[in-house]
Amino acid sequence: MKKLIAIVVAFASAGAARAQLQTALFPLEVGNRWTYVVHNGTDIDASNKKKTVVVEVERREPYEKNVGFILKNTSDAKVTRDHVVVLPDGVYRVHVAETPITPPVCLIKLGDKSNTWQSNSKS
Repeated sequence: MKKLIAIVVAFASAGAARAQLQTALFPLEVGNRWTYVVHNGTDIDASNKKKTVVVEVERREPYEKNVGFILKNTSDAKVTRDHVVVLPDGVYRVHVAETPITPPVCLIKLGDKSNTWQSNSKS
């Protein structure tokens, strides 16, 4: 029985550590918001037309047995939603505007110091 409790505590601790790391890199908490300024062209100066894209964590949305979130993306009057999921090795986009991505696209690779990874998905 003590071994079972130790195993459960170990898995819970690993999940909490993963969630903390994920939060530091990509803070997925309901209500968090990022604002991006998008420029046309390669030079960023006052003459380029700019638009703003706001990404907000709208709600928690489980995906299979994993923690997931719906990200609301707003640009001008257009609103889309992406479904992202925290898996043991990273944060993945699994749906874009309610369209599944196969296989899911890794947005952030957790525990990988190389900062690079391969992706081959279709939406």
